[in-house]
Amino acid sequence: MLSGAVKFDKKDTVPSGILWPNPHKIENFDLTDQFNKPLTLDNLKGKWSVVFFGFINCPDICPTTLQTMARAHKELKKNSVYSRLGQIIFVSVDPERDTSDQLRKYASHFSPDLIAATTDIESLKKITKTFKSLFMKNYDSDGSYSVDHSSGIFLISPEREMLSVLTYPHSYSAIIERFEKASEFYNELSP
Repeated sequence: MLSGAVKFDKKDTVPSGILWPNPHKIENFDLTDQFNKPLTLDNLKGKWSVVFFGFINCPDICPTTLQTMARAHKELKKNSVYSRLGQIIFVSVDPERDTSDQLRKYASHFSPDLIAATTDIESLKKITKTFKSLFMKNYDSDGSYSVDHSSGIFLISPEREMLSVLTYPHSYSAIIERFEKASEFYNELSP
């Protein structure tokens, strides 16, 4: 089996980002989704998961990324594997403002299939660490704040392994192509 990470850029046939030949397992986590139901590592088992971290009040990267993910998800539902096993997940890193009710309303603007979830700050720090993602609050002089966060889209295998991350800027065709390449790669390496 291969080791290390494979980096792709715009010259390659695979979209910009990283595909890990020896992917690491995602550690257990506890989130609450937009319907006040638990979302844990068990919800990823047996599914292809496309995951993005952000927050509702994000002015540009989050809404455009979620719109792109929703479009890719809609197209990927034509793929026989993805249609049975695919899901898109938005994890809010701003639990103070992004309540379940607000997440439900926000997610409905993008896709009826979008799972939106959050948890407390300490738990979010652990989750983002396992995804190798970052976030931090930035306060303005008036006391208001924004949240800086990683902009990668993470592709998680049915075995709950991080196979790939797509880097910003995102396109729906890049997500589709990455899923197709990663699922092919996954199937070749799976026993």
